[in-house]
Amino acid sequence: MTAKFAAKPANDAVDEALRIDVKHLDAILKQVVATIEQSRGELFAIAEEARREYQEVAEQLARVREEAAARIMEVDLFEKQDRQARALLLQVSGNIKAHSEAAVKEAYDQAREARVRLEVAREREAYLRRERDSLERRLKRLQDAVRRAETLINQVGMAFSLLTGQIQEITAHMEDLQKRQQHVVTVIRAQEEERRRVARDIHDGPAQLLANVVFRIEVCQKLIQTDLARATAELDELKSLVRQSLQDVRKIIFDLRPMALDDLGLVPALRGYLEGFSERTGVQGTLKVFGDERRLAPSLEVAVFRLVQEALNNVWKHARARSVTVKVELMPSQVRAVVEDDGVGFDVAAAMEDRHKFGLLGMRERVELLDGSLDIASVPGRGTRITFSIPLRENK
Repeated sequence: MTAKFAAKPANDAVDEALRIDVKHLDAILKQVVATIEQSRGELFAIAEEARREYQEVAEQLARVREEAAARIMEVDLFEKQDRQARALLLQVSGNIKAHSEAAVKEAYDQAREARVRLEVAREREAYLRRERDSLERRLKRLQDAVRRAETLINQVGMAFSLLTGQIQEITAHMEDLQKRQQHVVTVIRAQEEERRRVARDIHDGPAQLLANVVFRIEVCQKLIQTDLARATAELDELKSLVRQSLQDVRKIIFDLRPMALDDLGLVPALRGYLEGFSERTGVQGTLKVFGDERRLAPSLEVAVFRLVQEALNNVWKHARARSVTVKVELMPSQVRAVVEDDGVGFDVAAAMEDRHKFGLLGMRERVELLDGSLDIASVPGRGTRITFSIPLRENK
């Protein structure tokens, strides 16, 4: 059975409780403008606070660097004195009969004091080096925060200018937006479902592990004074728990936004995701790319990646498939993708009528918003093939 969805407004009626009253749009937009203007002031305050903290950390780092340089010179001096004291001690020890008891004792005392001074100076130098490195990392984070705040201020300023300068034009287009509201409703539901999934992943994974880490740290605090060996064993286990938590967090971050998508583009991101999908689910995944592999518009790359990701999630959750193939064809005027599995299949018409099937509905809404087309072909017991095409309109 095959279902085709061309780019057109959806036919389902929008719930009256969610419809926008166009008569109130002007008041709503004015309120939005006022909120943005207020937010600009708050952003300025945040940016100024970040700049102030950046300056304080920079000054502190300069002092630490200066003190660290002085300590390094001091360590060099104490090392020289330590060598001289040990040389003298060696000389006295080698001919102890030729020196008085007081001279021998003085040589030993000088060597011991030189060693103590050197060790103390080295400890201080190591501490300052660590402090310097920590401040440098903190300074870089603050610099990034200031830069992001300034970028956000500029973006908010552009949005403010756009809204205030084109308020009438925005109002004129609201009727068209009202027709598309059902798309928004579906997207919001999908977003809430994704938020629940992320919250559940964090609660069941890193949150539980971190709670266990806190408990074990308290145990270690008590054991370290009484049973050092057991405390060390507990710390080893803690290290493993923290590593596991870090892996879980990285997986959640990757699911939210793969860095490869921004850094390398659509095809490398899909290749990496498919490899992780196969390892995680046991479903053998294959990626085939046709056409001239190149970077696309960022929004289009995100859209295609999310569509393929949603199709693969459906394969994992519902298809009970052994293998899945993803084909991506990059053509001059459009990008086309096919996700085909050997799973149990399903009744397409019944699934698309079920308003609770947010995965398939969300895919349809995404494709329609990009003026593309979606084709879902499936027969119970004979697998599923999902095909979508999106036009390349770089100037849109």
